Amino acid sequence: MHNISKVLLGLSLSITSINALASGCDNQGMVKHITMIAPMGAVTLSGNVKRFDEIKRVTFSPDSTVPAVAECANNSTVHAYASYSKDAGMSAQYYTQIDGMPTYYTPGSFEYAYALIDNQTGLPFRHNPGQEIPVKSQFLNPRNATLIFYATKDNPTKTTYFDDRYFGVLLATAYGSGAGSSAVGFSYKVGYGSINPPKASCTTANSSNLSIQLPRSPLSAFPEVGSSYATAKDQFVISCTGNISATMKLNLGADQVALDTSGQATVIKNKLDTADAAQGIGFVLNDQSGKRLKNNEIIRLASLSSGLTQIPIYAKYYRYADHIKPGRTEATAGFTLSFN
Repeated sequence: MHNISKVLLGLSLSITSINALASGCDNQGMVKHITMIAPMGAVTLSGNVKRFDEIKRVTFSPDSTVPAVAECANNSTVHAYASYSKDAGMSAQYYTQIDGMPTYYTPGSFEYAYALIDNQTGLPFRHNPGQEIPVKSQFLNPRNATLIFYATKDNPTKTTYFDDRYFGVLLATAYGSGAGSSAVGFSYKVGYGSINPPKASCTTANSSNLSIQLPRSPLSAFPEVGSSYATAKDQFVISCTGNISATMKLNLGADQVALDTSGQATVIKNKLDTADAAQGIGFVLNDQSGKRLKNNEIIRLASLSSGLTQIPIYAKYYRYADHIKPGRTEATAGFTLSFN
């Protein structure tokens, strides 16, 4: 009987040891919570940023000196939360799905969103009730994660700072399951960083080649030098990412231009030199205000706003010579649009 008692006592201790880890990862009631910090740096956007565009990736890659925080039984799971605090008590505000992942507004800004991904499993951190993540090893070691930033609107306009900001937490025990549920795990924090909006820029949204077709007109419509007749227009359509000032300049070669009756280089000569070409009749161009465009003169346009702006160009026939002859007339002009 004495020998049997010793055997039973040894078996009882073995069973107790297994039960201690049967429900997941455990640290024997000790507090062991480590904050992993990743530098982000300053990110300055450029070009035409669209909603849902990926802006930046930040990787949390702790070195081998960072210790495990708990011992885990087989088939354990831990709990990953998108959170603005060291524990999961300040749940991140949900934005929408991007690339199949839940994203959350960044702390302090609604112009950007983020997803936090566990690198080993590819599973995303989620706001309450969190995301269960399997642990395949005996210990709950630091887990690499990737923080992905996205734009929540076209062409963000505000600078946002992320100094000492939390984005997620991984806990051995589900948050809220009891006292000390956030005591064991890892927090993910950006030590310093910012996202700076792009400078406003503009591009032509339609073809950069305008085509203005004037109607057939009688020679009698041009009784003297300086006579103009008929009007037609085309327009540049400019797409801008923000408020910006703009200028326009007419560019003509010396062989393309003639003087108007005021002695200004505003007349674009007929470029045709065939038997059926008109003579002494060219074109003049006006902007929206009615101002005649002069060669190489910089015209300041009204300030452009974010979005699409139309810049119309009006053309007229113009008699610039004493001798005129009916026929076909055609001309080409270049423009320079500048934005600053």
